[in-house]
Amino acid sequence: MGGRRLAPDPDLLNLLEACRLDERLHARDAARFDPAPPWTARALAGVAVFLSRVGVRAARWV
Repeated sequence: MGGRRLAPDPDLLNLLEACRLDERLHARDAARFDPAPPWTARALAGVAVFLSRVGVRAARWV
């Protein structure tokens, strides 16, 4: 039995896009203050990005 996919809520999509742009600005500002973060910070950021992508993929099926 196949699951029925619903159309995404436009308000939710707008909110997520605003959050994404806000995070992009935070990343840009952080790069100005510390252009070469230590390897631990880069590793943690990589883990956060990976988990975020996993969450997005999971949310598409909920």
